[in-house]
Amino acid sequence: MIGRLKVLLRGDADRVAESVSRAGFESVAQFSLIILIGAGLYGATLGLWRGPLQAFYTAIKFPLVIFLTCLGNGAINGMLAQTLGFHPVMENCECAFSLAHRKREDQRVAVLEIPNL
Repeated sequence: MIGRLKVLLRGDADRVAESVSRAGFESVAQFSLIILIGAGLYGATLGLWRGPLQAFYTAIKFPLVIFLTCLGNGAINGMLAQTLGFHPVMENCECAFSLAHRKREDQRVAVLEIPNL
């Protein structure tokens, strides 16, 4: 888990893409735990200005808001995709991910040709 955390914190797009492309249950659980701990610490920091009890409540509430928002968004996107007849292929998702995160040496975003759906 520490190795995955180092990859995330360094922000190396190639290594993050490689780590995400090999995602299994164990890596999803590790990434979720990293998000849970980070969001909990952030929530506690936000709530600390009101006192320790507010910090405790916000440390619990903030990760729940993040995960429930992602869950609801995924459910809505899944229903819309089925309704509109769009069935994404994993290669297209990986291509979009690499488009969003790959940069050239001169800091311009690389343009890749995306295959027709």
